[in-house]
Amino acid sequence: MLGVDDWAGRRGRTYGTLLVDLERRRAVDLLPDREMATPAAWLTAHPGVELIARDRAGAYAEAARLAAPDAIQVADRFHLLRNLSEALERVMTRYHVLVRSVAAECGEPDPLPRSAVRKRAYSGLPGNQAGLTGPERRSTERRARRLARYEEVVARRQQGVPKRTIARLLTLNRRTVATWLASGAFPERRPRTVPVPTALARFAAYAVQRYDAGLDNARALERELRPLGYTGSYAAVGRYLHRLRRTRPRGGGNAPALPDLRRPAVTAREAVWAIQTPDAELSASAQVFIHKLSERSSALATTRTLALAYRGMFRDHDANALRPWLAAARHSELRRLAIGLERDVDAVLAGIVFPWSTGQVEGHVHRLKLVKRAMYGRASFELLRARVLHAA
Repeated sequence: MLGVDDWAGRRGRTYGTLLVDLERRRAVDLLPDREMATPAAWLTAHPGVELIARDRAGAYAEAARLAAPDAIQVADRFHLLRNLSEALERVMTRYHVLVRSVAAECGEPDPLPRSAVRKRAYSGLPGNQAGLTGPERRSTERRARRLARYEEVVARRQQGVPKRTIARLLTLNRRTVATWLASGAFPERRPRTVPVPTALARFAAYAVQRYDAGLDNARALERELRPLGYTGSYAAVGRYLHRLRRTRPRGGGNAPALPDLRRPAVTAREAVWAIQTPDAELSASAQVFIHKLSERSSALATTRTLALAYRGMFRDHDANALRPWLAAARHSELRRLAIGLERDVDAVLAGIVFPWSTGQVEGHVHRLKLVKRAMYGRASFELLRARVLHAA
């Protein structure tokens, strides 16, 4: 029973492959890259593998198909559930206007509590930029992607390509192409217009006064605010101090306006968490939000039904439900996810049925990182491999 996953020599630049014996719970080899030919050569030299647990990477799937055709391939459940979250985020981003409108109609100051939103890892994103919070970094990355597409639209139009052809080639709406070309400049997105007050709002003056006096520790400021009646979270105090540092010079002076303490509208990621969570696990306000969203859009109602059924398949290990789910999802907002799963359907079925996963391999990757960092990146791959394979 073999577990396969990649590891980073230099994140974003060089990657290798880690192979783990899932039964003995030990690393069996470390490969210098993750190209298809390398794990395929290893499998050819080590016959007898009966099961291969892997992520959704095509290189590992192809290597197993060529070099170990009799082995059962098992798609990792964590990655399959993450695929669902990524697909839902694309859907909720397309419906972001409706999501914010429904959130405003709910009349609740916080229909989706941020403390309840599960943090999920998303692959393919560059490292954190200095001085930016996670939401700010993601916003910057989305803007960069939109800007790149805008520049490509303009470049193709200058080459004489018709608008209809541009829209088809770049999979954009024709109205979007026409609007971008008519604007004459990159159209920046307007800031959110559905702000909601937070528990920290009435303590803003005191927080600014203490910040100007030299207090720059969020925990200390939180302890001072509690006796005054503050009931919010420590994280909110930390975020506010971070915004003060970015927008207000120490001591005031010619300071700009104080940072807006009002909470922004519901985000697509928050809606993703809610739409795939059963009603029993949602707060009353979140249930109202989701039900109104479903009433306003039959497509989102279908998406929620499919999302709950998808998670239920893995919870109940119900392999018989996969084929009907794929057929239904083919005609919904989740059709891209369904098409991707159909290409790897046997491994997905095995992921539902079998208990094996790459979770164990992730633990070995973590240990590999500790070994690699202990050598300060100065040792060769051969030494790293020897230390990983022979560690107790």
